[in-house]
Amino acid sequence: MAEPTKLLYDLEDLRQIGIELSRVQIDKAERSGAFPGSFTLTGQPQAKRHWLRSAIVEWLEQRAAGAAEEAATKRQAMGAFAKTRSARSPSLIVAQRRVEDLEAKLELARKRVADILVNGQR
Repeated sequence: MAEPTKLLYDLEDLRQIGIELSRVQIDKAERSGAFPGSFTLTGQPQAKRHWLRSAIVEWLEQRAAGAAEEAATKRQAMGAFAKTRSARSPSLIVAQRRVEDLEAKLELARKRVADILVNGQR
């Protein structure tokens, strides 16, 4: 029998799916609205915090989309830069490597999101 998909994630679950932010980083991001809000099941401030799985998956998808936009912007800028510089320019080579790195990270993020959607965990 298949294990039911988790509806809630705790901090350990976040780490298992690749979100390796510290508690302090998560707190700051939550306060600024850059990370989904957490809650406790008991309402006690010191109780274990949880996040809705759906909110975390949506946040990951938004991050992946943002990375794709950043890579596309850098690719466009690199094309414009290449028209004004030699193709062997060290700056262009560094920019090309950065774009390739961003594209690889984007692909990894897409795979993680797909895996979460299919399996519920990494």
